[in-house]
Amino acid sequence: MKKLFKGLGISFLALALVVGVGAGSANAALTFGATSVTTDGAFTVTSVAGTSVNMFAANTTGSINIGGTSQTSGATTLYGGTGTGAITLTPGTAGTIVIGAAAGTGAISLGTSSAAQSINIGTGDAVKTIVVGNSTAGGASITTIHAGTGGLNLATTADARTIAIGTGAAANTWNIGTGDAIQTANLFTASSAHVITIGHNTAGEASQLILGVGTGGLSIGTTADARTSNILTGAAIQTVNIATGAAANVVTIGSTTGAASMTLNVGTGNFALVTAATSTITIGAAQTSGTTTLGGTAQTGTITLGSSSGTNIVNVGTGAGATTVNIATGVAADVVNIATGGTGAQVVTIGTATSRSNLAGKLVISSTETIVAGGTTTALSLFKPVHYIDSDAGGDIFTLADGVDGQITTILLTSSTGVATVTPANAAGGTSYTLNADGESLILQFMDTEWFIVGGNGYTII
Repeated sequence: MKKLFKGLGISFLALALVVGVGAGSANAALTFGATSVTTDGAFTVTSVAGTSVNMFAANTTGSINIGGTSQTSGATTLYGGTGTGAITLTPGTAGTIVIGAAAGTGAISLGTSSAAQSINIGTGDAVKTIVVGNSTAGGASITTIHAGTGGLNLATTADARTIAIGTGAAANTWNIGTGDAIQTANLFTASSAHVITIGHNTAGEASQLILGVGTGGLSIGTTADARTSNILTGAAIQTVNIATGAAANVVTIGSTTGAASMTLNVGTGNFALVTAATSTITIGAAQTSGTTTLGGTAQTGTITLGSSSGTNIVNVGTGAGATTVNIATGVAADVVNIATGGTGAQVVTIGTATSRSNLAGKLVISSTETIVAGGTTTALSLFKPVHYIDSDAGGDIFTLADGVDGQITTILLTSSTGVATVTPANAAGGTSYTLNADGESLILQFMDTEWFIVGGNGYTII
């Protein structure tokens, strides 16, 4: 020692300096009674191998400082052995261990060895509160946890707990499994009754949830369990888009197994089934029994089939089976209109050559024409089955072109002061027919290129 007890002056006589016999031996003792030891050079304390060195063991109060508060270079190193607890920092029962200065800017490194190590923090069998990083809002603190191929385990013991991650009232960005590699992400896959909530359900917030998948597909509720799946059931205006991308999507809803059922509800916003121009719509193609109903049981609106402005075909009951088609069979006073809206040459066919048509009620033919007397030649319409004609004193002539096989037309003379002459283009058994008194009539049917008389009253063949 270059200078011992510097600054003490004459008071060094008060020191009790005792060096035990056999200094450097296992039983050596070195005692300083002074309040400080100062050196202006290197200071070394050595002991014999295998001995225990106790420093400040009798302290009950006060501070023990190792290293200077103004040290700007050099290192403070604590070496330990290779056994368990080689270096131990043990405070009192309620003591605190502080590593790092309160305003320090240097790095604190634990377990930086390049060898395999186990680092245990708070592993004692007691209730621990472990804080990593600071919670000061607005700070740019970064907490990074790295793991190798051995994995990263959080809360793996069989204890009921609450795990809070990113619960601060701030705009957080969460990145889980975003690496550019094949990731397998398992969330709550254990066989338990989990309650999983993703996103929040506060009304009025602009929250958004996106599930992105690749060609591997997206599966929801695929196990063989009875469950209820609710999608957008909130009491607000929802817009639901399913497979609306511009691609040849295949969308299947529901199954045909057992008592499977499906209900599509709509309000006053209407229901629209929009297809491509050449689509084929099939309803109940595999159905072999059961009932298919269109329209409500108390509906007062209109049900329209085939309202196209183009040429189309509406088929009802055209299968090879024996089909019964019921139209307006209710107990109310129904009105059935068939081909009544067009102005063109409509063709209405009922039955075939081997079928039978039954008319249980009154047959009323409402399509008629009335031709007043004018002393001229007038062509009778082939599209009116009943003709009311008049004849004046000079006589009137009515021509009738060829019809189609089976067509029937009725001519009634309702007013006459002269002779009405009916001249078909091709008449069977004559060339013309005359009517000259009110109430006379003529019923003709076109067959085999000619008009035949099948009924009438008071007519004359000429």
